[in-house]
Amino acid sequence: DSNYMNDVWSFNTITMEWKKIYTTGDVPSQRSNCSMSYDRSNHRIILFGGGGANKKRFNTINILDWASKEWMEIMPKPNEAAPWERTYHTS
Repeated sequence: DSNYMNDVWSFNTITMEWKKIYTTGDVPSQRSNCSMSYDRSNHRIILFGGGGANKKRFNTINILDWASKEWMEIMPKPNEAAPWERTYHTS
């Protein structure tokens, strides 16, 4: 197994510096090999899937509101189909 993380960093392309972003809420568990996308219209980051320790795989969707820096996990509706757990994918 590797080192799995759940921290968030931002890179400033003007100053060429990294800055750690402190978040709250339903912080996703530590993972690797997930996909992340930035939703420009709603100023949020969408995280899907990934893998963790002991070959754990995720099919969770977590959203980070960029203004408040608060995480929220999106749960499927009862009896709603959900994608399989996955790693090494793209969004």
